[in-house]
Amino acid sequence: MLIGEREMRGKGYALDVVMTLMRFAFEEVGLYRLDTDIIEYNAASLKLYLEKSGWRKEGIKNGWYFRRGRRWDKVILGVTKENYEEHCKSTGYWEN
Repeated sequence: MLIGEREMRGKGYALDVVMTLMRFAFEEVGLYRLDTDIIEYNAASLKLYLEKSGWRKEGIKNGWYFRRGRRWDKVILGVTKENYEEHCKSTGYWEN
């Protein structure tokens, strides 16, 4: 199941949420790193984190989840304050 109406997808709202979360975590709260995990069949989320928001793949838990008659891997992701700063600088995300 996907969250949200189909016509609202692909407009960059999820990217804005992730970037705002990172900005708050690193710049306001003072955290050094964030972690998450995504089941491998969730291609949209993997693309959002790995390609659009500067997170890095840090590991895999093979066969961690069973759904639709098969086992799926859990992909472990992380981002540090430095990764976030590099990503913002290279993309100009907060410059507008």
